[in-house]
Amino acid sequence: MKRTRDLIAIAILVGACGFGSDLVLWPGLVASAQGPETYAIRNARIVPVKGAIIENGTVVISNGKITAVGANVAAPSGAKVINASRLSV
Repeated sequence: MKRTRDLIAIAILVGACGFGSDLVLWPGLVASAQGPETYAIRNARIVPVKGAIIENGTVVISNGKITAVGANVAAPSGAKVINASRLSV
């Protein structure tokens, strides 16, 4: 079950970063390369390449690029918020 959730989180990140157009990630959640989008993946266990693991953190992706990562990062207004409780990113 944890592996499935982690794969879903990865699929969300891949879709949010603009790889492919109109990629269906989950029923009702479609990532489109049609225009700039902002996503906030909240409440995730974030495992960065460098640095300590962040519990209950947020990753903000804007225009296909990660723009913020941290425990105290707020979701920008208008961002599509994805609740990643019990998931690792």
